[in-house]
Amino acid sequence: MSVHDPTGTDTADSRVLTLYYDGSCPLCAAEMLWLRAGNQRRQLAFVDVAADDYQPACHGLSCERALAALHGRFDDGELLVGVPVFAAAYARAGHPVLAALYRQPLLQPFWQLAYRLFLRFRHPLSRHLGPPLLAWVRRRLATRDSRAL
Repeated sequence: MSVHDPTGTDTADSRVLTLYYDGSCPLCAAEMLWLRAGNQRRQLAFVDVAADDYQPACHGLSCERALAALHGRFDDGELLVGVPVFAAAYARAGHPVLAALYRQPLLQPFWQLAYRLFLRFRHPLSRHLGPPLLAWVRRRLATRDSRAL
């Protein structure tokens, strides 16, 4: 394991990060789809905690806890919760600018407040904004993939 910063965003950090997300949330599904598309280095793994076959005992993470906030676990066992997960995930998905923004110390109070507000209103936001955002991400990825052919 390489020496890394506490947010797991060091570019020399080659650990795999497993993201535990709510697949029944269209906003969450859209973001995971976008992250999967950038996962060329295979440093991200994805577990849908809302899936019928999710087994909390296998992951050491209850469904309730996992649904309360985004969780990520590195392959060495280190667990991240909330805002730090975004920085680590974006770094691994080839989005270094977003990763850098999420790990900026001066922005941490803003990110923490914004994330708490998002969690509080996640279901109504996702109900209204999620389906169009998910459709937009799918279109963007399809357009990108068709250009690559």
